Amino acid sequence: MANISAAATGYKTAMIATAGPRTIEAAAFSMVTEELRTAATRADVDYPGYIAALSKNLSLWTILAADAAHSGNRLPLELRAAVIRLAAFVRGHTMRLQQGGLIGVEALVEINDNM
Repeated sequence: MANISAAATGYKTAMIATAGPRTIEAAAFSMVTEELRTAATRADVDYPGYIAALSKNLSLWTILAADAAHSGNRLPLELRAAVIRLAAFVRGHTMRLQQGGLIGVEALVEINDNM
């Protein structure tokens, strides 16, 4: 079993090293979104895990917003502004969830899935 795990880890490392930026972005969204979905279903028994998943999602969006705000970003200005607005929404929604709001993660998951 250890050999299989080591092989999988090696393959994943090689894949990331040779993947393009969009592939890496898609993989990051997929991983974070799945973690968020799972954590939301277990929030009542693993609240720290739920908060960690929310934080990881927020970190991803913070990185995207910072990249969109960077003067060297070659995306069209309107698209960059849209990413920054989405990141602001994600931040606000995440803060409400972390404060125990009655809203759910569905909006965050939908945004991530559409990215």
